[in-house]
Amino acid sequence: MYVGDNRVVHFAGSNAKSAFVQETSLEDFLLGGTLCIQEYHSQEMPVVSPKTAVKNAKLLLGSFTGCYDLIHFNCEHIATWCKTGTFPLCAQVY
Repeated sequence: MYVGDNRVVHFAGSNAKSAFVQETSLEDFLLGGTLCIQEYHSQEMPVVSPKTAVKNAKLLLGSFTGCYDLIHFNCEHIATWCKTGTFPLCAQVY
């Protein structure tokens, strides 16, 4: 979840058991990869304001240690909740 000033909030850690929600630079997040932007549209699901989405993301900092799961609870689940305020979904795995 992009939170401004070239910063993102996401799950990170050396493995799934140590991963937690943290804030890093966009550069460190991408690790040389390509940025992919997921747009959320109100006709698909409710969306919150950008300010609320950033507030939601920052509320999660330091949480969910050891809860990362590629299929059931990953970075996209976190970002979806931040932007929609609804049950986290991940389109990549459905």
